[in-house]
Amino acid sequence: MKKYLFLLCLMAALLYPPAGKAQTAMEIFNAGMVKYNAREYPAAIDAFTRALAAKANFPEAYYYRGLSRFVQKDTAAYLDFSQAIALKPGYAKAYMYRGLVRFRGKAYTEAIADFDKAIEQKPDLEDAYFYRGGCQMELKNYEAAEKDLGKALELRPAFAGAFYTRGLTEYMQGKFEPAERDFSRTIALDSLYSVKLFFFRGMTRISLHQREAACQDLKKALEAGYADAREMILQYCR
Repeated sequence: MKKYLFLLCLMAALLYPPAGKAQTAMEIFNAGMVKYNAREYPAAIDAFTRALAAKANFPEAYYYRGLSRFVQKDTAAYLDFSQAIALKPGYAKAYMYRGLVRFRGKAYTEAIADFDKAIEQKPDLEDAYFYRGGCQMELKNYEAAEKDLGKALELRPAFAGAFYTRGLTEYMQGKFEPAERDFSRTIALDSLYSVKLFFFRGMTRISLHQREAACQDLKKALEAGYADAREMILQYCR
C-alpha cells in the first residue's frame, strides 16, 4: 500500500507541479514517459509536445512522441523520427523506427536505407536486421533476406519472428526442408505468432509429401482463423 501511494504521489508531482513553479522540459518529458509506459499514448503525445515547446532541441522527446504516434499508426511519426535524427545523427533506433514507418508504406528500398543507418550506428541491433530482412524478402532479394535474418537469430537465438520470416523466404525459394524446420522452431517458441504459421508449415509439408502432418497443420490454421486453409483441406485432406 505504501509503495502504491508513493507511486501516486510521484505521478502527481510530475503531472501537477506546485502552483507558480514552471516545469522544466525534462520534468514534462518524464511525465510523458509515465504516460507512454502506461500506454496512454494521446496523453504522452501531449506531454512530449509541451516538452518540445519548452526545449526545441530535445531529440528524445521527438523520438518518444514518434513512438507514441507510431503505435497509433499515425504517419506523423515519420516527421518526429526525422527530427530526432537531425538533432542526433547517431540515433540508431530513430533510424530503425523511421524505417518501419517506410516499411508500413511499402517503401522498401527507402526503409532498407534507414535500417542500414541503424545498423551502422548500432551493429548489434537485432531488430534492424530482422526488419531489413523483411524488406529484402518483399523485394524478392532472398539471399540478402536470409543473411539478415540469420544475423538477427545470431544476436537473438529465440527470435520467433526471424525464424518465421526466414521460413517464408525459404518456402518461396522451394527450400522446403529448412522452411519446415524454421516454421517448427517458430511454433516451439510462439505457436500464436501468426494465424498463417500452421498454414505455411502445412503447405511446406505437402511439398515434402508429409500428407498426414500437413493436414493436421492446415486444420490448426483453420481453427486459428485463417480461412484460406479451408480450400487446401478440401483439396488435400479428403
